[in-house]
Amino acid sequence: MPRPKPALVLLTPFYVLLGGKYLASALPPNAIWGIYTLTAVSIFFVQRENKPFEWKIESLAWGIPAGLIAAGAWALLAKSGSDSPRPFEAFVSYLVLTPVVEEMAFRGFLMPLFNRKWLAVLVSAVAFTLVHNDWLAALVTGAVYAGLYARRSRLLDCVVAHTATNALLALACVTTGRWTYWG
Repeated sequence: MPRPKPALVLLTPFYVLLGGKYLASALPPNAIWGIYTLTAVSIFFVQRENKPFEWKIESLAWGIPAGLIAAGAWALLAKSGSDSPRPFEAFVSYLVLTPVVEEMAFRGFLMPLFNRKWLAVLVSAVAFTLVHNDWLAALVTGAVYAGLYARRSRLLDCVVAHTATNALLALACVTTGRWTYWG
């Protein structure tokens, strides 16, 4: 049997998580854990078969500063948010799964489709914006991640940046009690 193209496989975890979250609203409350498990399994198989992440320590040196910049932009531009989430569920989704899934889709899949880097950055940032509530904050944040990918061509750098952003925003929410940055 022919194997699917790696680029299309990069979208699988995104569709599992996003589609699962929409379905979860019609399912019992604990069904979300099944969705998270399926998402983690799909990430595992994508990594095992296609190796989109090159695990190198220098990704921290690039990803953390980019994540700090993105978190600052989000904090300045975010206007909406969500209610206080359940902490462990939020940790799994917001800090573990979402950065990997979104970076695989928006940077790993989408950006290589374009020959011009500026166009790839623009399309990737706009697509990222479409799945977030705060459009201006998401556009700037998506552009930071896309710019990092355009510069380095390393998906792990973007995952580290996205995780750093989400971790800083989660810390701000927890310490201030303001959930404006969540979502």
